[in-house]
Amino acid sequence: MSSVNGYACVNCAAEALAKRHIDPSKSPVQLLAEARSEHERRVPELGVNAPQVLASVGGRLNVYA
Repeated sequence: MSSVNGYACVNCAAEALAKRHIDPSKSPVQLLAEARSEHERRVPELGVNAPQVLASVGGRLNVYA
């Protein structure tokens, strides 16, 4: 039994996951569920009117360009 990045590892497969900062005690189903919820949190819903993050507000429009 060893410890890598603060995770308790019982075999070399767990050590490989811990080196990538993935908790080896969680099942792959739990990891996929967490990744899916994180993705859904970051991606905006389609059809929702929201300003673009990188859009300039209050800028001048150059009609000669």
